[in-house]
Amino acid sequence: LYQLSRLQISGDIEVNIAGKRHYTWDEVSAEIQKNLNRKRYLKIFVPQIILYPVAFIIEGVSRMLNIAPLLNRFKLVELLQRFWLLDCSRLYDSIGFKEEIGLETGIKETLSWYLENGWIKGE
Repeated sequence: LYQLSRLQISGDIEVNIAGKRHYTWDEVSAEIQKNLNRKRYLKIFVPQIILYPVAFIIEGVSRMLNIAPLLNRFKLVELLQRFWLLDCSRLYDSIGFKEEIGLETGIKETLSWYLENGWIKGE
């Protein structure tokens, strides 16, 4: 897993760029757990054959309730990938990019936005 940042280039083009460090799903989960003040979490393995119908149902229910789905078929494709790696070294070298937001800050800001906008509920 990699962290994306948005970069505006000459006002015309927006690109995604990743930080230099790659993170595992376990590292991301641990950071989320820490920021939600959870002592532990339960890791459940669900067969892929079940996940797509579940995502489809969640999309339908979310549409009826007029709320954003936390899981949909498109997000599922991303989540099921074992690796998402990105090498931006040529871009770093050409524009002198320096990562400003690390995983800890990125997770903290994202969770804060989710809480404020009612996508997740806090304790």
